[in-house]
Parts: sequence; structure tokens; C-alpha cells
Amino acid sequence: MSHESLIAELASGIKPVTPLPSPKVRAARWVLVATLTVALGLAAKGLRQNWEMALADPWFLLTVALILATGVAAAMTAMALSVPGVVRASWMKWVPVTLMLAWGAVLAAEVLLAGTSWRAESWGVNCLWKTWGIAVGPAAVILWLAGRAAPLDWRWTGGLAALASLAFGVLGTELICPVSVHAHVFTWHFLPVAVTTGLTFLGVTLWARRR
Repeated sequence: MSHESLIAELASGIKPVTPLPSPKVRAARWVLVATLTVALGLAAKGLRQNWEMALADPWFLLTVALILATGVAAAMTAMALSVPGVVRASWMKWVPVTLMLAWGAVLAAEVLLAGTSWRAESWGVNCLWKTWGIAVGPAAVILWLAGRAAPLDWRWTGGLAALASLAFGVLGTELICPVSVHAHVFTWHFLPVAVTTGLTFLGVTLWARRR
């Protein structure tokens, strides 16, 4: 077979490749999916009965803003990390984690300023299931989007994908759960997100090392 014939044969087997949208576009599309999932959760469980009181509380508004910022930042960073070479500054990976820690610090300050104990005053396993239940769909979607770009660092990509999904999951929980006791919110809203994110980082790290 001649050189020209070989090139022609190889070229004939090439399938057209559709470029992926930019990380920002894919992140925006995912945020839309996650928002719709939160809306479905609200439709199923109902908006908290004391929503007027919650919206009048600046601490509540601050925590909701930090949750939303954490989710959006984590999604954007995960999508950027899924494309090798897009994220060149390593500190950018820590932005979503820093926002999550700021959210936890605000809740801890609320507990201290209220003078209440750290004991959760209301059993909140149902809040745990709400957060995970809302997050599972967006988690599957964002992992699928990340996998299409073939990320080299699955530890950070997977960990931040989990954080993004959990942030929107707990956003739904905040809008559904009527309990405003600060210890309850810290224990059953924040800690599950932080712990699950940490376990995801650990699990993905162990999985990547065995590949």
C-alpha cells in the first residue's frame, strides 16, 4: 500500500468531532439543571412555613448567599479542571472550599452569639436525606459532563463536583426545613456537606491511585 493510499484509508475512517462548549457554558447549563432540581424538591416537600421570618433574617440571607456562591464556584472550577490546562493557578481550586468554610464559620458565629449549646436541638436526619436526595441528580449530571472532557485530576474534579451538588442540595434543604435553631443548621445542614465532600475527595484519591 502506498503512502498516499494509507493516508486516504486512515482519513476515511475519521469521524467528525464536535468540540465541547467552554467550561463556563457547561457550568452555566449545570447550574440551570441543579436549580430545576431544587425547584422540584420544593414542589415535592413545600416551602418552609416560616419563610417570611427567614427572609427577614440577615444571617439566613448571608448563609444562603454563601451556599449559592459555593455551589456555583465549585461547579465552574470542576468544569474548568475537567479540561487539562485550563486552570493554571492552583489557588483557584481552593476558592470553593474557602467559601464553604466561610459558610461554616458564619453558622458557628451564629451559635456563639446566640449563646446556645452546640448540641443539635432538633433531630435532623430528614434534613440529611433531603440534601442527598436533591444532590444526587445534579451529581450524576456534573460527573457526566466532567467525564466527557477527560480530566487528568479526578481528585479535585470529583471532589468539587460533589461539593457543587451538595451545595445545591442543602440550598433546597434550607428552603424546606423550618427549623431555625443555629445548632441544628450547623449540625444537620453544614456538617453533612463538609463531611461528604471530604469523604469524596478521599474516595476519589484512593480510586485514582488504584487505576
